[in-house]
Amino acid sequence: MFSFNPVAWFESAINGKLEREAAIKLLGMGLSGMLTFLWSLGSIPVIGKALKLSAAAMKVNLDTSGLLDDLKGLQVTVPAPMYDADLRKIFQGEEIQIVRTK
Repeated sequence: MFSFNPVAWFESAINGKLEREAAIKLLGMGLSGMLTFLWSLGSIPVIGKALKLSAAAMKVNLDTSGLLDDLKGLQVTVPAPMYDADLRKIFQGEEIQIVRTK
């Protein structure tokens, strides 16, 4: 029986039950689905623009973080408008360091 439990999928991948390639494909599938879902909710009144911008910010972060280069074979498929240069111009990223204090 198949159960939809992404946490268990990734735990299995970490424990070596899934091959690395399969885990990377599952990650790409999950990211693609999540980004496309958020983007498609963009027509909802009041919160739609925020959901669309959230999806775009995640995609820009994926593109600039190097994750797509580090994980060979990771493919993220999103709607074509998410590649619009004007949309991407509104985001600026920077690396931050988190310091824990006691």
